[in-house]
Amino acid sequence: MCVGDGNVLYEWFVCGDDGELPKVYPSVMATRAGIEYAVNNGYRMFDFMGAGKPDSKYGVRDFKARFGGKLVEHGRFLYICSPFLYFTGKVILALRRL
Repeated sequence: MCVGDGNVLYEWFVCGDDGELPKVYPSVMATRAGIEYAVNNGYRMFDFMGAGKPDSKYGVRDFKARFGGKLVEHGRFLYICSPFLYFTGKVILALRRL
């Protein structure tokens, strides 16, 4: 499942029974379709959404790395589109906890 905001197409999740049939990899085909869609529709980035903890073995990160690209950050689901709004939101939440 992919969701886009006009600039970035986010791959929220992908699943498939890879290896069930010889030389058929549904999760790879689904991810490739998302990347292709992003390229053909003017998105500037395709975001796989997280790479786990850097010091821990993580098969999902290995899967994502096979597609190339650049690892922007480890962790999960954090891409800050607007640093100002992100900072403002963090301050407001901190104030509400007081």
